Amino acid sequence: MPSDGTIYHTYAGRDAVNASSHQSQPSMARALDAGLATHERYARAPKPPKARKKVVIEKLPRWRREKKLDCYHCHQVYEGEQPGLSGRDAIPRWPDPAQIGIEVERDDQQVIRSAAAKTGLKPGDRLLRVGGRDVATFGDVQRALDEARGTQLDLVLDGGRAVKVKLPKGWRQPDPAIFHWRATKWTVSPRPGFGGPNLTAAQKTKLGLKPDAFAFRVQYLVTWGRHRKRGGNAHRHGIRKGQVILAVNGKSDFQNESHFQAWFSLTRKVGERMKFEVIEGGKRKTLTFKPVG
Repeated sequence: MPSDGTIYHTYAGRDAVNASSHQSQPSMARALDAGLATHERYARAPKPPKARKKVVIEKLPRWRREKKLDCYHCHQVYEGEQPGLSGRDAIPRWPDPAQIGIEVERDDQQVIRSAAAKTGLKPGDRLLRVGGRDVATFGDVQRALDEARGTQLDLVLDGGRAVKVKLPKGWRQPDPAIFHWRATKWTVSPRPGFGGPNLTAAQKTKLGLKPDAFAFRVQYLVTWGRHRKRGGNAHRHGIRKGQVILAVNGKSDFQNESHFQAWFSLTRKVGERMKFEVIEGGKRKTLTFKPVG
C-alpha cells in the first residue's frame, strides 16, 4: 500500500491444515512485483480513500454491544468495527476460495490448482480479476470474495477470457473443516464449554484406538469469565477433566479438537439433545448433553 492508505494487494492467508499453506519465497516475490506494477499504474491516476476518524476501542460497535469482553486482540479490530457483526454473522468475512470450489497454487497464486466443474475453470487457468478487483495473491481473491454481492462472480482470466461463476445460496457459510482454524469460532454460540489437546498416536494406541482416530483429552472446563455457565453446564452433564472425547452423536470424523469446536458452534443449537462417547478411567461411557448459549 502507498502512504495514502490504498490497499494494492493482500499477501498470505492459510488453509485449515497448514498455517504456511499460502506463504513461500516465490509467492512473496510475485506479490512484491505485483505491488510495484500496481503502484506504477496507481501513480498515474491516484484515488486516495477518505480519511478515517480516530477511533478508540471503547467506541467499537462490538465493544459497546457486549459491554465487557474477556480479551480483545488487535486482529479482532476489523470485525469489531462492523456494526451488528458478531457470532455467526461475523463468520462469512474473508471467505476461503474453497467455499466456491476454487484452490490456487502456493507459489503462483494467480494460477488455479483445482476447481469444481461447476465453476467453469480448470487447473492452470490464470486469474487476473475477480469481481472487478485485480488479483495477484490468495489474499486478493479472499478480499474480492469478501466484497462480492449478488448471485454470481465475474472473473477475468489470462488472455481476456471472461467467466461467470454462480454463487450458490449459503456459500459464505463455511464447512467446519475449512473454518475451524479461525479465531472467530470462539465468538459463536452455542459452545461446549470444554476442550483440550488432541491425543498423540501413541496415546491412542495405548487406549486401544486407531492411530488416526479422533480423540482429545478434556483439559479444561470454562468456569471463568462471562461464559462460565458453559463449563458449569458441561460439568452437570458429566464432563470431567481427564476424560477422552471420542464422538458426539455418533460422529467421529473430526480432523482434530479444533474441528470439533467449529462443528459444534456452526451446526448445533442451544438445548439440543446430544450424546458424547467418552473414555473415563479406561472404560467407555455415553453422556447425554444439552448445550447452553
